[in-house]
Amino acid sequence: MWVILDNFGQGRVREPQAQIFEDPIVLTGQEAVDQIVSDLNAAISDLPSIGPGAGDGDSAAPNARPGKAAAKYLLAKVLLNKHIYLGTEPNSADMNQVISLVDEISGEGYALEDGYFDIFRRQLDKETIWFLPTGADTRIWNTLHYNSAPDQTGGGWNGFSTLAEFYDMFEGDPNSNRGTAQGEPLDGQEERRGYVPASGLPAGSFPGSVNENGDQFADGSSIGFGFLINQQFGYDGTALKDRGGNPLTFKRQFKDGSGNVSLINNDETTGIRTIKYNPRYGAFPQHMIFFRYSDAHLMKAEAMMRSVGGHTPMVNELRILRKAEPLGNVTESDLLEERGRELYLEFWRRNDMIRFGEFTRDWDLKSSSAVGDETKNLFPIPTNQLILNPNLIQNPGY
Repeated sequence: MWVILDNFGQGRVREPQAQIFEDPIVLTGQEAVDQIVSDLNAAISDLPSIGPGAGDGDSAAPNARPGKAAAKYLLAKVLLNKHIYLGTEPNSADMNQVISLVDEISGEGYALEDGYFDIFRRQLDKETIWFLPTGADTRIWNTLHYNSAPDQTGGGWNGFSTLAEFYDMFEGDPNSNRGTAQGEPLDGQEERRGYVPASGLPAGSFPGSVNENGDQFADGSSIGFGFLINQQFGYDGTALKDRGGNPLTFKRQFKDGSGNVSLINNDETTGIRTIKYNPRYGAFPQHMIFFRYSDAHLMKAEAMMRSVGGHTPMVNELRILRKAEPLGNVTESDLLEERGRELYLEFWRRNDMIRFGEFTRDWDLKSSSAVGDETKNLFPIPTNQLILNPNLIQNPGY
């Protein structure tokens, strides 16, 4: 119900005693928030207390189901965004409750975890509040080129990329993101930006490394982490090529055949690729992180910024852990960027940008007609749903 409210500005509810042909009630604003908060408070009372897990993150793991910490996390998320749904300013009481909820989550044992990309392995840790025991393979292969690591693991679908503007928020050389096969950065980049290795690693040389074909290299170990840019390499250090025989070099800008910045008529190597789950730990890991503690940590920092202050040390605690330079004074813009750096590819960017008033600003490749258009903060109600339920009202601008 919260996801629908966040995306569409109105939520549907069918009362348990309602007749099957009755149109569901539509809730908006305070009424919708009250319903969600009430349900979450009931869930917090009824759910078991589940602390951080250990061992393999499969369907039998406790964190594969939501516990009290997951419900508190979601309640904090709702309260942090509440003023957006009501069209008001942030409320100090709500912000104080967000702070208390995150403290309670911490009290159950959840904490920031060192080793950023290890969080997205199958092994459980102190960060993971709730994960889904479903394949993370789509998060691996949707971004990679068809010829990425072709010998063992197979290639990708050559899809998802990011803008150079987003990549440039991270510390490091803007034109290079190299690292050793063992993960040591070579271009001054912070840990979360990841790296592109120049070769693979021997099979069995690191925990979780596999090779199903008896060859000398661990499957997927020549594929980098985070942001993949410039030349990509095979297991033995061979420079990979695209399907046309050209160097497989992921490029900063989306440009057409005439050199114009455009999403039309690109070649198959434009755009910086992004990857958090890595095939070197298995091509089909059953471990999709849904809620994790660093998000809660940053929610608390934001609630402090919007109420009592004193948030800068909290943000710097995370930045230092991620091998980034601490900030002198964390502004609202800084905090939004920090959430982007920590939580990219984890489904929160749209929600964050709306809350910080940045979703309709200009950026590369954005339609000029959408710049400053606040109606784009919500999605349109599908026509078939409007026909099925006359209690729904189409959002402005559609």
